[in-house]
Amino acid sequence: MFVLDILPSRVALIVLCAVHSMAALALCVAKLPVWLVAGFLVVLVLTGKRRISEELANSPGWFRRCLAGETRWHLENAAGRVAVLPPKPIFISELLIVLEFRTCPDAQAAGPSTLCLCLFSDSLSPSQSSRLRCFLRFRDQVIPEG
Repeated sequence: MFVLDILPSRVALIVLCAVHSMAALALCVAKLPVWLVAGFLVVLVLTGKRRISEELANSPGWFRRCLAGETRWHLENAAGRVAVLPPKPIFISELLIVLEFRTCPDAQAAGPSTLCLCLFSDSLSPSQSSRLRCFLRFRDQVIPEG
């Protein structure tokens, strides 16, 4: 078993700000009625503010730790721990790892049956990131501690 301590990502925050800024710019140059542009901008600013505050304030739904086992993994957030099956890698690169988890069939969870975890390059320490990539690439082999 190994532990992944998930950190708040500055990369995710920058991407979030860039996407919201581009959407706002696109609305401003669109040839739409002023009242419609204003309404969309208000919605965009409110959703952007909420998402950015969630990124900065470590929202309760944000997974803080991942405990990796052989047959079961556990994702921890402020609300507690969720038992999941080992992940299915969706995308793996140096900058981003996207994992899809299915909740354990025997768990009495009221939430969704599938959870997606996006880990940017600064979401894990370099050693934990390396270990996770090694695990995802060589699942059938033993990963040494440390």
